[in-house]
Formats: sequence, C-alpha cells, structure tokens
Amino acid sequence: MAFRPSAWLGAAAVAAGLALTAAAAAPPPTLYLLAATPSSSTNATYPAALYREAAGGTMTLVRPVFTAQQGVYDVRDDLDGRLYVIDDKLDRVSIIHEAHPAQADLVTPPAAFSFYWPSYGEVAGANPGLLLASTQDGQRVITRVLGDASATQPRIATAGAAYFPLYQAFRYQGAFGGPNTPVTPQAMIVGRQIALLNLDQPEVVLGQTPASFKPPFVLPGASLNVNLVAVTARYLAFSVADPDGGAGPTTVYVRDQRLGTWKTLTVPVPEIEPDSRLFGAWLATPVKQWVQGQANPPESPGMENQRDTGPHLGGAQALPNVREAYYLLQQSFTMPGDLELDNLADGRKLTLHTGQQDSEVLDVTAAGEVLYRVNDVIYSAHIAGVHIAGIAKLVQGENVPEVHWVFYAPARP
Repeated sequence: MAFRPSAWLGAAAVAAGLALTAAAAAPPPTLYLLAATPSSSTNATYPAALYREAAGGTMTLVRPVFTAQQGVYDVRDDLDGRLYVIDDKLDRVSIIHEAHPAQADLVTPPAAFSFYWPSYGEVAGANPGLLLASTQDGQRVITRVLGDASATQPRIATAGAAYFPLYQAFRYQGAFGGPNTPVTPQAMIVGRQIALLNLDQPEVVLGQTPASFKPPFVLPGASLNVNLVAVTARYLAFSVADPDGGAGPTTVYVRDQRLGTWKTLTVPVPEIEPDSRLFGAWLATPVKQWVQGQANPPESPGMENQRDTGPHLGGAQALPNVREAYYLLQQSFTMPGDLELDNLADGRKLTLHTGQQDSEVLDVTAAGEVLYRVNDVIYSAHIAGVHIAGIAKLVQGENVPEVHWVFYAPARP
C-alpha cells in the first residue's frame, strides 16, 4: 500500500489530540496530610484525621481516622503507598491508601497484640503489608495484615515461625518530627551479621557489616546493639550509641543495597537520639545539641510560637501541648531550628534554616521538592544543585503541628 503523508499526519494529529485531552482530564496532584500524635511516644490519646490542601492556604477534612477516645498508638509506612494507623487499644488498623485516600479501610486483628519493639515491615513479594508481633502462651506470634485485600490470601493471618522470614523485607523510614519522637528500632550485630533485635529465633538478618567496621568501644567478638536509622529497598543505615551516653554528633553507617557499598556520614544529633528520616536518597535530620549538665543551657528558638494548651487556658486539652512537651526536653537538648539534608547517593549536604525549634522535613520528592513543617505552617521548597530555593507557604492551620506524614495523590512523578 502506497504511503500517504496526509493520512499519516491526520492519524498523528488525532493521536496527539487524544493524548492532550487525556492529560488535560487528569486531575492535578493534591497534597494530603495526616495529623496524628501516637500514644507510643506520649501518655495521652488524641484524634487522628486525614486532610487535604485547600484554597487560601488552608486544609480541609477528608475523613476522620480515629477519635480522641480511640487514640493512635502508632503510624507505620510500608514505603509502598500505604500508611497504617494503629489505634491505642492495639485492636484496629486503619489503612490509608495513597492512591485513593478518601476510601476508608479498617481491619481488626483477631487479638490485641503487644509491641516489644517496632514490629512493622513490608511483606516480601507482591503483597505488602504490616507485621505485628505478640506473645501467646509464651510463644512469639506474628500477625500479618495485607495492605490490600486479596482474592487468594486472607487479609489477616496469624502464624509463628512461618512468618519470621517476612521480616527480611523489614522497612523503616526513620523518626517523625515534633517533640514526641518514636522509639528507635534496634538491631544486634553478631560477628558481621546485622539481625533484628527481640525476634527470638530464628534470627532475621538484614545484612552484613563491612570488614572495616570496628566501633571504638566494643570488645572484639562481642555482640553490639545498634539503632536502626532507616531501612529501605535501597539503603540500610544504622548508628552505634556510646554506652556512656555520647553527646554527638552521630556517625551513621550506610549500606547502598543496590551497589553493595558502605559509607559513613556524620549527623548533628546526640548518639542517643538518631532522629533522622529517609526520603529516597535524602536523609533529613533536625539538628539537636546535647546540653544536659550545663549550668545555663541555651533556649531553643520559637517556643513562644508553639501551641500552648495548658490547664491555665481552661477547657479540655483536645490537642497536644506542644510548648510543654518541648519545655520538658530543654534540659537535655537545644534545637536551633536547622534541618540538615544529606544525599546518600552523591554526598550533597544542605541545611534549611527555619530558626524555629518545632521544625521537621515531611517529604523530599524524586523531583527535588522539599515539604517541611515549621510550627503550624507547611512550606514547599526546591533543591537546586547545592542550594534550596523557591520557598513557598502551602498550608497553615490549627492541626498542622500534628501533621508528620504527607503525600500527593495522584503521585507526582
């Protein structure tokens, strides 16, 4: 058949038109925000709710997750598009699907479980989910909650040793910000093997240390407990806490799982508080300085801008008293309001200065957008080489101090 330019151009124009129509019809990404204060890091229960960015720099409620009476024990991220919000009584898990966040998905494990350590991980293979450890009749039991309903597998299943291998795909993004930071999961190094702590038998080995790994205060051949800083598909990072309470800064050992290489970096926090969080290749750390024992420790800036819901204001304390929580920390730490970003892939080191103690990085996208919170405001900025530019205010609201998890839906490229 003879080639006809007019027919080919016409078909190409139709195809291009369809593509433009489809692109125009696709909704722009919307920023979603989860506000929650886990009781695992405080002694009270507060509500959890999912919001989205709205006009005028505000946020509007998408749906409540748990009431103040139900509370939140913890929030877990499988780093595969799902947040798992666990209620304070440990008998309900509300799953937030980042692909369709308005849809409620509540699952109820068969029995209350007890956390002896942060027992969460991503199920290996095509079915990510949450793993919950408990003890029944003196035996360690693992409950697996699938992130998505399956036609071939039960949504909730409980087993003993059969589920231990699932922890090979353990995932941990790091510590969320704010004054009530979570307990850091730990591992044990025996020989050169890095094994999850408190899993009894069989051990779950996450990897091996490099031959050059020799902590200065550990006897040769002795086992060593380490703090897991982050565990993702790409990176395994841990720090070693000085048993005498090192004032920092902290050395972080990082394995590139893809390349099989190790490196070390220094983060500006005391060794007992490795409060870093990993977003892709960017390790975000709120700077902390150890001041315990100093006669006149410097005050952290911005306390006057933090929420105060103390009894002197009257009424019920419906939201956490941020100012009081930070006040209790000031005898140990000072926080100058600096957020450090370390790129584990190329070695770049950036500092975002907010001048406010209650600051945290919430996300760093693949395109280099940095979302961060300062008190009750969320900002956006962009990484341009070795600089941070284009700072813009996105959202401000009463519940923003409890926002520690954000995502775009549809996801941004």
